[in-house]
Amino acid sequence: MRTFFAVPVNETLKQVLLSQLKTLKSQPWTSLVHWVPEENWHLTLKFLGEITSDQAKSIETAMQNWFAEGMSYFDAEALAIKGFPQAKSGPFIVATFDATLLLQSLVREIEDQLRSFEIPKEKRAFRPHITLGKWQGEQDAFPELEVPLDQAWLRVDRLNLYESAQGRGRHQYKLLASQLLDTYD
Repeated sequence: MRTFFAVPVNETLKQVLLSQLKTLKSQPWTSLVHWVPEENWHLTLKFLGEITSDQAKSIETAMQNWFAEGMSYFDAEALAIKGFPQAKSGPFIVATFDATLLLQSLVREIEDQLRSFEIPKEKRAFRPHITLGKWQGEQDAFPELEVPLDQAWLRVDRLNLYESAQGRGRHQYKLLASQLLDTYD
C-alpha cells in the first residue's frame, strides 16, 4: 500500500483557497487544469511509498508515543498560489507555505521516528505545499502564476497517516491513523 503523512486542511484555510480559486478559475487557461477535489487537499510531510499492511499497523501503533516529550500545535503560513514545476510528472498549481523551523522540525521528527521501520529519509528539500491542480496542457504553455495569500494559515494540530489508492480516475485517500499534537491552551 502507498502511504504518506500529512496535515489535513482546516476549514478556515479551505475557504480562503476556495475563494481564490473561484477568481482564478475565471481565466480561460484553467480549463487545462485537472483540479484536485477539496476533500483531497493536504500538506504532505513525508511520503513513505509502498509499505506492507503489517508495517502500516506497526507505524499506527508507534505514532501514539512519537511526541512523548510534547509537540505543540502551530499555525503554518500559506504564502501564495503558484505554479510548481515538476520535471517527471508535469507542472502543478499549489498553495505554497513558509518552510518555518517548526514545520521542518516536525518533518525531521517524523523522519527520525521512521528510521526503525527502515523507511529511507527524503533526499529532496522539503518544499511545503498543497496541490490544488495539475496542468494538462503543453509544458511551455504553463502560465506564470503567483496569487499572494494574505493572512492564510494552516492549523498544524494533527499528523495523519493516509493510504493513497488510484480509483475512479483519481487518487483516493483513506485515513489510517491520526495523532493529535499537544495543545497548551
